Amino acid sequence: MIQSINMKEIKFRPIGDQILIKPDDVETKTKSGLIISEDSAEKPKSGVVVKLGTADGMVLMDGKPFKFAVKVGDKVYWGYQGREIEIDGVNYLIMKEMELLGFEEK
Repeated sequence: MIQSINMKEIKFRPIGDQILIKPDDVETKTKSGLIISEDSAEKPKSGVVVKLGTADGMVLMDGKPFKFAVKVGDKVYWGYQGREIEIDGVNYLIMKEMELLGFEEK
């Protein structure tokens, strides 16, 4: 889970409006207790924002500054899997903010 990862220690930073996300763990048991193999388990469609890209504050073509709607630590949801990347033995996803379906407001 994300609590065991020190987000500030991750040296990787996405470019532009991309976001680095730690996906939630894959469910390996059904509610009734049946064990699901990792190969047939559905990939998670939610996770936690770990790092934001470099676009925050950049000026858009209309002259307005770009601002991410999400922030580090937010729980986010998506419909389609982003690009997978492994950093220091941990699997993450990278996706553009516009690919997200939404996030939990605090």
